[in-house]
Amino acid sequence: RQQAAKAQYEQAFSLLQEGKYADEALERLDRAIEYDPTFGDAYVLKSYVRLEVLPNLDEALAAGQLAVRHAPDNPDSFYTLGLIQEK
Repeated sequence: RQQAAKAQYEQAFSLLQEGKYADEALERLDRAIEYDPTFGDAYVLKSYVRLEVLPNLDEALAAGQLAVRHAPDNPDSFYTLGLIQEK
């Protein structure tokens, strides 16, 4: 399940790097989280997508809070959560 989650995350990341298919990237992040609900990096990226790419502040905040919980060693967790709270 962790490998499947990571594969979905990597595909989402690639889509976002290409600057297109943000909806599909978000779907892949959601699938990654379904496979592994403790996959913190997926929450980090989802919080960013919901803040900057496909804005939805409530979803960004929820994902940001889960990112901090599941990826406390990733400084982007706290940085993105701070940006969300600022908005």
